[in-house]
Amino acid sequence: MTGTDKSIDNAIVNPKTYAHVDEFHRLFTQLRKEEPVRWTEPDGFRPFWPASTTSNWPATRPGWKRVSFPG
Repeated sequence: MTGTDKSIDNAIVNPKTYAHVDEFHRLFTQLRKEEPVRWTEPDGFRPFWPASTTSNWPATRPGWKRVSFPG
């Protein structure tokens, strides 16, 4: 997987990816293994950093200490 592979970037934002469980798991298993934090430039979207595991959240948010969810 390379950082410039547009098919991966577009798959991350494509709702069809999430509708097909096997495809979703294949894509994110590959991302967790090869690029757990990836610069993504999908067509029609602003670039962003998807983090494929929660262990990578600190890497995407400088100064991050803890995530707290209400409820």
